[in-house]
Parts: sequence; structure tokens; C-alpha cells
Amino acid sequence: MSGLRDRLAPLLAGTLVLAVAVSVVVLLQIATDQGSKALKNAKLAQVNATANSFNARFTAQLGAVSGLGSSPWELVPGSKRDAGVLQTYAAIDPNAKSGFFLIDANDRVTSGVLLRPGTLGSRFDVPGWAKAKANLGTTPVAVLPVTSTGLTTELPSYAFVVAIRGATPGSVRGALVAEQALTANSPFQQEIAQLADRNASTAAWYFVDSGGSIVASTQGASLGKKVEDPKYLTAHSGLTDIGNKIVITADVPALGWRVVFRQDRGQFVSALSGPLQKAGLILVLLLLGVGLTVVVILVRRLREAREQERRLRELTRSQAEFISVVSHELRTPVAGVLGFLQTTVDHWGSLTDADRLSTVKRAVTNARRLQAMTRDV
Repeated sequence: MSGLRDRLAPLLAGTLVLAVAVSVVVLLQIATDQGSKALKNAKLAQVNATANSFNARFTAQLGAVSGLGSSPWELVPGSKRDAGVLQTYAAIDPNAKSGFFLIDANDRVTSGVLLRPGTLGSRFDVPGWAKAKANLGTTPVAVLPVTSTGLTTELPSYAFVVAIRGATPGSVRGALVAEQALTANSPFQQEIAQLADRNASTAAWYFVDSGGSIVASTQGASLGKKVEDPKYLTAHSGLTDIGNKIVITADVPALGWRVVFRQDRGQFVSALSGPLQKAGLILVLLLLGVGLTVVVILVRRLREAREQERRLRELTRSQAEFISVVSHELRTPVAGVLGFLQTTVDHWGSLTDADRLSTVKRAVTNARRLQAMTRDV
């Protein structure tokens, strides 16, 4: 029974240590999942806040820009007045890479600032213009999607179109077009670039127009290019898993744009799970180390206890054997002493002096033997 107990004790101790280690791993996994969920919610809130902030800002700016359409534009080729007004707009940013121009009701360019050669008098017909023109009757400002070049710049650009009203309500007799070149040093691009995280190499922010072109991004080389995955535009606003990436989107209704954040799922979670996994690994290794040490010590103690028990049994056996031997060895001389003395006493009258002396000497001999034996013991 004790042998079975000795074998079960280390096994139970090892099982307990292993159970504690598994519990730690499970708890760490739960903590990682909850932390990952909280991290995703925080990033979702950041994307939504960014989109709402830009939407509110552009709504205010578009409201201010819409007043430009009320100016008494002549909308005739060579108009000095129109050119002078446009020059005042251009003076606001003398380092601008793109400019302004006017178009009449027939979509002809009548005047402009920084117009490229051959564009004056040309017909304005870029992707998205037909739809925007149809909406200008009810919407004072429209945003055109990104084109590879503009009429005032050779760089990729998008444009704001301000309706120039006619004599009757809702009528449009022309438009003011303000092109915005996509450059790495534009204020808008520099503002978006600040969202970049140097510790997350796969993370990227995009402002994408209705045509899927990138208007601003934390990856400057992508300006004017199509977004890397069309699903970014068709996915529902919010958090979506696309391939091995976590994608979070939010709309900017005032411009018809979309804010997109994407990052590799492994790297997104590693910012949280990495430290937890390291701490968990250290803790599990520590538990296993301590547990194995305890098991080894327990096994050693059990072995020592079994050895002590064996020694005690051997000592008890030897003691019993010793007592038996001593009892047997002492019994003979004692019997001799008693026998010779009892004979002498019983036959004292019939014994001669020589017999008495011989009997007593034999008793003395046995007594000395007994004395020597007790001394040896």
C-alpha cells in the first residue's frame, strides 16, 4: 500500500503543476482575446472619429466655398475681370501646384490660373463631371474623383466644382473648378501622414474617393493610385477581415470618400499578445521549473523515507535476533550456576568436602562465564 502511495504522490504533484500551467495558458489566451477585441474597438473608434472630423471640416469648408459661385462671373473667353478675380484666389497660396478655372454652360474653359497650354477654350469632360453637373442644380458644390492629370497640373489631382447660378433658381450657367494636386507636401497629405505608426510596418491609412483612387495616405507613394483591394470600397463600414488583414472603414459623406485603415492581423494583435505571450511563457516555465523541482524533492524524500523504514525494519529484526541469541547464551551459564548450587544445597549432608568443593568450583566457573558474557554484551 505504501509503495502505491509513493508512486501516486509524485504523479499527483506533477499533474497538479501541469494543470496550473494549462490554466495559466488558457487565462492568457482569454486575456489576449479580450485585449485584441478592445484594441479593435479602440481603432474602430479612432477611424470613425477621423472620418467624422474630416466630414465636419469639409462640410464647413464646402459651405464657405459655395459662396464663390455667387460672384458676377462673366464666363466669356479673355474676360479680364474673371482673370483678375482668379488671380486673387491664386495669391492665397503662391506655391500651389494646381490652380482654378471657369467653365461656361457648354463646358468650355473660359479663364483660369495655371492653365496648361492648349486647355483654354477646350471642353471640360472628365470622369464624374456629367454626374456632378446634374447635381449642381440642387447641390452648390461637387467633388470630382481623382484623375491622372488636371487642366492646371500634370500631377494626379481631384477637383471641387462650385455651381455658378443663372437667373432662375436652380439654374446653372457655369462652374468654378478648383483643382487640388496630390503631392506629398500638401497640407492635407501631411496631416494624414501623421497618423502613421512607425512600429507597425503593415499598417496604412487611406482616404479613397468614389472612384477608388487614393487621395491621401500614410504611404505617400500610393497617392493617385487605385486602392490595393476593391473590397475596401464595397465592405460595410466598420471592422472587416479581408484575407489576412484587419480592415476598418468609415465614410465621409460630404465628399463621397471613405477612410480606410488596414493592417496585417498578426501584427495588429502582436502589439498586445506579444508581451502577454512572453509573460505567459516565462510564468509557465517558472511554474514547470518549480513544479519539477518539488516533484524531484518529493521523490527524493520518499526514497529517503523508504530507506529509513527499511533500516528500522532491519534494526528491529537485528535487535530481536540479538535479544534471542543473548537470552539463549545467558540461559546456559545461569542454569549451570543454579544447578550446581541447588545440588550442593540438596545433598549437602551426603557430600564429602571434596564433592562440595568441586560443585562450588563448577558453579563459580559458570558464574565467571556469565560475567564474561555480560561484559561482552
